[in-house]
Amino acid sequence: MAYKVEIRSLLESLSASRDLSGSIDAPDVELGEQIYRFDGPVAFDLTLTNTGAGVVASGTAKARVLTTCVRCLCDTCIPLEAEVEGFYVRPGHDDEFPEEQEVELISDDSNIDIEPAVMASVVVELPFAPVHDPDCKGICPVCGGDLNATDCGCSQESAPSPFDALKDLHVSDGPVS
Repeated sequence: MAYKVEIRSLLESLSASRDLSGSIDAPDVELGEQIYRFDGPVAFDLTLTNTGAGVVASGTAKARVLTTCVRCLCDTCIPLEAEVEGFYVRPGHDDEFPEEQEVELISDDSNIDIEPAVMASVVVELPFAPVHDPDCKGICPVCGGDLNATDCGCSQESAPSPFDALKDLHVSDGPVS
């Protein structure tokens, strides 16, 4: 999947800029054990600017992802908004930048692909442990019932901890010998 943009006219004038809006169909993303499905395309609004050293793409991307709440296992939809930054240089000039600077190449026919920059910005915003509500109570560890819907009445006694023996230990103020 690619979103190619022709920038020949932008390269002709230093500090020239151009606004760009569009959308990209995104594939599912797997992050750890969590799977995120996009509820429609990822919409973006960018400004492309010729800086002399290359072309900078900056702006925002918006998306909605469908996933499972990690506490109660219900389906949830999460809105995302991400800051997009991309830097594009002509072939042969990418070695002029520090190794940690991520750059994409401008193709010989003066095209850039903005899809990697847009998708990377959205993926960074995905929550590692999504919840449908910050106050989600989760599921009962005994019966598996949704504690957000009803109080199941199960005993919530916890198993004894192997560290319980340490609670009665008192440390003296002096050095240990």
